[in-house]
Amino acid sequence: MVFAGGKSGEHQILRSETVAEMLRPQNTGVVLDGSFKVGLAWMLGGLGDIDIRNAGPVAHRGGATLMHNSQLIALPNHKLGVVVLANSANARPVVDEVATETLKLALEAKTGIRQPDKTKDDGREPSLSEEMLSLYPGHYETIAGTAKVTRSGDRLNAELFGKRFDLIARGDGQLGLRYRLLGMLPVSLGALSEVGLSRTRIHGRDVLYATTGSQNMLVGEKVMPTPIPNVWKARLGDYDVVNGDGDFTLPERVRLFERDGFLVLEATALKLSPVPLTLIANAIDDAELRILGVGRGKGETIRVVRVDGREYLAFSGYLMRKKSGL
Repeated sequence: MVFAGGKSGEHQILRSETVAEMLRPQNTGVVLDGSFKVGLAWMLGGLGDIDIRNAGPVAHRGGATLMHNSQLIALPNHKLGVVVLANSANARPVVDEVATETLKLALEAKTGIRQPDKTKDDGREPSLSEEMLSLYPGHYETIAGTAKVTRSGDRLNAELFGKRFDLIARGDGQLGLRYRLLGMLPVSLGALSEVGLSRTRIHGRDVLYATTGSQNMLVGEKVMPTPIPNVWKARLGDYDVVNGDGDFTLPERVRLFERDGFLVLEATALKLSPVPLTLIANAIDDAELRILGVGRGKGETIRVVRVDGREYLAFSGYLMRKKSGL
């Protein structure tokens, strides 16, 4: 239907102009998006493991809800597409890789277009510049969670997911990731090992970009804590959600605490993920917090409201009451 300009069999499902608009980049004026392009419901160009070169436009759309993962990739110029589905919550890397590699083979079989050979590493590791050593340390709110970058002599380390990564210089002026098991044994990071990280300042924000394939995309922002008012310190502790009403995604545990000078709201919903949702925030005033970072779910607020004389925290439709005695 997409390759036929909106037509399926004898039926015109969508106007051809509508399909063309769906595949046209809609965010060309958004400076923070870098070279990442998105159409209407379609991601456009290489992203993560989806890296197909010399094929013209690459349109893709993944899906994941609890116990499934899916990926659809289309090459409109060559009328080639693939869909991969998996009934597994952990299959994201698999469906992306299978879909991408299948389409690369189909492209070569149909057109003779082969993917360029990967650049071989000469084994030499450039030294981190003094500018990098001074620029990068700090806290970053990223799409993967909060990362803390620290300097140790002429080295940089990043803590994320409770693990410690080395940040190493690359020949292109970006930083790469390296992980050593127990701090000694190098472990392959797969596609992550090919990601380049860089920092820049846009509209007063220190933002972090990841470059992979032919695109760079915004993945985080450097954030700074502000003083925590005493009224918010008094609100630290465990909370109950009082208006869950049998919600499937209802958090079993909610906690507000302080870490590294930030206020942190942590919610655990085991039916969704064993990994807690963690939001870091700064106080705007005595009744409102702003969630830090830029991107999906960032910049929102956690507010104090009063119902029948009792104080609650309000966020994302939930009302949360502090547990007594804590």
